[in-house]
Amino acid sequence: MVVFDFDWSLVEENSDTWVLDQLGATAIFKRLKATGMPWTQLMDISLLAAHEELGKGRQEILEACASVPFAACMQQAVKELAGRGCDLVILSDANSLYIDTILQHHGLQEHFKEVHTNRAYWEGDSLRVLPHHQDPEPHGCPNCPANLCKGKVMERLLLQQNYSRVVYLGDGPGDFCPSTRLGPRDFVLSREFYPTGAPCSLLRLARAESARVTACFHGASRPANDGAAAAALASAAEADGCSHSNSHADLLAGSNAGEEGVCRRKQMQRGVAS
Repeated sequence: MVVFDFDWSLVEENSDTWVLDQLGATAIFKRLKATGMPWTQLMDISLLAAHEELGKGRQEILEACASVPFAACMQQAVKELAGRGCDLVILSDANSLYIDTILQHHGLQEHFKEVHTNRAYWEGDSLRVLPHHQDPEPHGCPNCPANLCKGKVMERLLLQQNYSRVVYLGDGPGDFCPSTRLGPRDFVLSREFYPTGAPCSLLRLARAESARVTACFHGASRPANDGAAAAALASAAEADGCSHSNSHADLLAGSNAGEEGVCRRKQMQRGVAS
């Protein structure tokens, strides 16, 4: 199984801010961001304000989504991995409308088995965004925002089907939590820098925790490194990476597997990748 973060991992932008910029709603976004509201709520209210104050609606939002930069090498990597029989999953803090629209625009939607993200829906001509987690009780993870704990979703994915290898591709702080759910046969591929030169949080957190990251990539927006992420994905998915076994079921057994199961779970939570 190959699990992709979306923004700055599968695509070469932050789709949330990109769409608002294309709508001419950057000032609205900055004004609302200054209030300190949570990100998902910020996106929801910013899109509502863009509709009410600027008259931007469905057509403009869809056009903005279609213009999100998506490197040709990553599109090809998706097709090749799907062709090998790998289960492809997106685990993202963006939203369902953006992701579905971008994948459809590039003819890639059919290649993904599942998409886990915040729910978006149309309310008239305005786009609304709801948190992924709708449970009345908080998810309880101290490392993730209230709307989405990617680690919790990763646990469910690993229990649904037993994979001999999982590859996770990400860049931000929210990608560290799902990385800690992986086992010693799995791979974590981290973006190293953003186009501005700023270092990516996933790699920084992994190094701080002494976790090994299999490979780094600059992203296709850096011409000298065009295709680095796609090449790393292809290498990580080699051998039996797309076949199934009981490895993750064992790792996730936890306290039900006795003392040995508890120890193996602790190893998994260290974010080891090899």
